[in-house]
Amino acid sequence: MPTGRTVRVTSRAVLAGVFSTALLVAVTPYNDLYIGGTYVAGNHLPIGAFGVLLLFALVVNPCLRWWPRGRPFSSGELLTVWVMTLVSSGVPSSGLFRYVLACVIAPRYFATPENEWARLLHPHLSQWLTPTDPAVIRGFYEGADSVPWAGWVKPILFWTPLLLLFYCAMFCMCAVLRRQWVEHERFTFPLMTAPMEVAVEPQPGRRLNGFLRDRWMWAGCCIPAVIHTLNGLHTYFPAVPQLPMSFPLRPLFPEEPWTPFGNLVAMVFPSVIGVSYLVTQEVAFSFWFFHLMYRAQDVAIHATGFPISGGTMARHQELGAYLAGCCFVLWVARGHLRRTWAAFLGAARASGDAGESMPFRWAVAGLIVSTAATAGMLTVVGMSYVAALMMILLFYVLLLVVTWMVVDAGLLFVSTLVSPSEFVVPLLGARPFGGADVVIPAIVERSVMWDSREFAMPSIMNGMRAPDAARVHRRHVVAAMALALVVALAVGFAASLELIYSRGALNLQFWTFMMSSVEFPTRAAGYLNAPESTNWTNVSIMGGGALFMLFLCLMRFRFVWWPAHPIGYLAFGQYHMSNLWFMLLVGWMLKLIVLRVGGARLHRQVRPVFLGLIVGDSIMAAAFLVVGLITGTGYKFLPG
Repeated sequence: MPTGRTVRVTSRAVLAGVFSTALLVAVTPYNDLYIGGTYVAGNHLPIGAFGVLLLFALVVNPCLRWWPRGRPFSSGELLTVWVMTLVSSGVPSSGLFRYVLACVIAPRYFATPENEWARLLHPHLSQWLTPTDPAVIRGFYEGADSVPWAGWVKPILFWTPLLLLFYCAMFCMCAVLRRQWVEHERFTFPLMTAPMEVAVEPQPGRRLNGFLRDRWMWAGCCIPAVIHTLNGLHTYFPAVPQLPMSFPLRPLFPEEPWTPFGNLVAMVFPSVIGVSYLVTQEVAFSFWFFHLMYRAQDVAIHATGFPISGGTMARHQELGAYLAGCCFVLWVARGHLRRTWAAFLGAARASGDAGESMPFRWAVAGLIVSTAATAGMLTVVGMSYVAALMMILLFYVLLLVVTWMVVDAGLLFVSTLVSPSEFVVPLLGARPFGGADVVIPAIVERSVMWDSREFAMPSIMNGMRAPDAARVHRRHVVAAMALALVVALAVGFAASLELIYSRGALNLQFWTFMMSSVEFPTRAAGYLNAPESTNWTNVSIMGGGALFMLFLCLMRFRFVWWPAHPIGYLAFGQYHMSNLWFMLLVGWMLKLIVLRVGGARLHRQVRPVFLGLIVGDSIMAAAFLVVGLITGTGYKFLPG
């Protein structure tokens, strides 16, 4: 933390953050699920939150500086607004409400005599977990005159404290790890670079800071501005020519066994080039290299006729890699964690935790209590305590690894699509678990633990890093983030249910309400109908993935010349990397050329150009978000 006196978070910054949070959360379901525009969040550098920050820095503050009686927002106030909108941005979308509402309704709405869900699943679905009134269920998918709030009272009363306990655990884990990652391992937090540059206060007499007046930054900003202006106009006026933004490689690899490479698509995202310039070369290299390795592995499977698909093999390799990666992160932090535990037990002083997000004793106690209470709540609706605890702890593994990927490697779009039960079923099978221990995780995992593109924990950790740039009281910022999450839950419930019942889920995003929502109940019913035994093939693949991950971690830890970062292997076969691999390759090559030609000096000089790519993409996304809300037609162009 910077030396010197910290300043308090002001009430007007909190009010501005609450208003911005409520506004973004209110419009997100309509934009994401009905219009189909670029997601307001969609990744860990959400355009909604960054757009709000740019609005304050480029419009609000210059106006306040021009007005004789105006008092512009300080750097600390801007970052407070930024982190409040950042941590809450995923709540109304993939971070929560995109899935949770559909998942609690779908097992009842799509139940038929053929799938036998009424016999297999419904006895284990408590009225506290899902609505039971047929009119409430039918109106959700087919539309209704108004939201039947009476039918949602019990699920809301159950899910709200459950979600708050999950968020509490995330805050506590981040509070425990912040010092280790910021001060000991010195993670770079690449996704915080552009927001912190925007929030820097200008020199006296200036309306904009040096970054926002930099001509090279605006030159970089013009590149996505020109591209998206032209393509956006094409969306609304088809006669306007369009610039292609994706290039399938199918024509280059049309025949077996090379079709896995033919499935590659080179997609153009200027902001991803900008982010790849901010990360280390080993990280950028590892992302695209391991993804191409995954494709090569799939080619070998096609050529040899191996009885497991390339996707299944990669999935279980990554499951093993997640477990090994979590162990590695904790092992590296073992000294800090030992001291933190000693402080919790009172055997040692907390070693100056006054500047931390919360006292270490509170953080450890909060993590233990929230974990135990969450497992207790799940037992109330039918799960066994051991199964609930196992699911929660494996969810923490996912959270820890995804947060590591975001804050250390700057991977803005992470879509793991992995659930805790996928770690357990290959090893133990489904036979040891009772019906409720199969069905309830199918709902909870899909709702909260499955899609990591908008997990709150990476944003919380980024938010805990923000006070370092402006000497803001860290605990006040944490309290502001917690308030933003509470506001987002309240507004998100209301905005999502209002949209769904007014339009009918059948008329909204097809994948979310018709495909994703039935996948996990289908799997749960399959486990109950025909319980699986231990799948030693998949267990072996998981073990191989874990061993290879440990090898990568050891090589990076022992040898500075080792070129591959283990985080690249964690991401190598998933949906997000199929979107990002080409831009990461381009960004890596451009940075390599810059370093070879001009060294560190040229690297610093052209850095604003690449930051401008991020700013330009965000400005255009925010502009077309507003256009989409007005016209009812969205233009989607960012990853996620």
